[in-house]
Amino acid sequence: MVTARPGFAVWLCTPRCDRNCIHCYVRGRFSAELVTREAEKLIEEVSSLKPGFISVTGGEPLIRGDIFHLLEYARSMGVHVGIVTNGSLVNEEAAACLNELDVHISLSFDAATKETCERIRGKSAWERAIAAARLLKENNVPLNPVMTVTSLNVHEAGDFVRFSADLGGDHASLIPLIPSGNAGVNLMPTPSSLASAIRSVEEAAEECGFYVSIWCTPFAQALVSSHYVHPGGCSDLSMDLDPLGNVLLCDVLDFKLGNILEDGGKQAWRKMRSSQLYREFKDASRLTGKCRECPLKPTCRGGCKARAYLTHASFSAPDPLCPLPT
Repeated sequence: MVTARPGFAVWLCTPRCDRNCIHCYVRGRFSAELVTREAEKLIEEVSSLKPGFISVTGGEPLIRGDIFHLLEYARSMGVHVGIVTNGSLVNEEAAACLNELDVHISLSFDAATKETCERIRGKSAWERAIAAARLLKENNVPLNPVMTVTSLNVHEAGDFVRFSADLGGDHASLIPLIPSGNAGVNLMPTPSSLASAIRSVEEAAEECGFYVSIWCTPFAQALVSSHYVHPGGCSDLSMDLDPLGNVLLCDVLDFKLGNILEDGGKQAWRKMRSSQLYREFKDASRLTGKCRECPLKPTCRGGCKARAYLTHASFSAPDPLCPLPT
């Protein structure tokens, strides 16, 4: 049975960005985006599904000249919106508008130190993100610092939690790298270093009394016990959309399962959920290797299937970052 509607949608609204981060999963995958009226139509179709939330990401969403119009349009449709941004285009006026439109901000730092941030995101990235955080807090915009965990910053995971708490974030989010777009497998942390990082995250969260989400890492439930740390996997209630409105199997993969502008929201959702590829992607019974007999199989379902596919060309292979024993 196809679930009636998504709980949330993720829209890669533009492939454009003013940075060239070495781990970007979007760069090189897309070359075009919707014009304003088409983007309005996408919002209309998503809102017809009554999701709880739309996460607008990119690229850099604030690089779109019509982004505040689109945020206001989404609000008029009764849809709550969040933006994932690098912060470089957040000025006083933008921060005030984000507050007025009740937008939640996920702000990418990818490090707990300036040196590591700029190694990953480029010169001035740290100062601009810090300045953006200050403006957002001054304007009472909810703020979620984000870190993609790579081989370059895995040692800073615990300190990132402390940094996020000191920054005044509502909570912090970490996501172990998925090798898509600009990101190569050489940037992935090792399973053992990731396990150590997750434990350091738990220690820091307990120390600060600060909530942390760990995305795309359902196996982490075996490594943490703190109520402050929330590991998560691939949601059954997500609709991922590329810059042209194509419905993607996952926002880091280029499998297209329909187009929300051509199909309409309800049909696009049904088409995605009923496709053979989607069913294969979600089917834990196909898991191989150490996942076959793992006690976490019903809830973990093999970890990140996209990470498995991008490293082993199989949705059934174990997540290569899972540190649990065979």
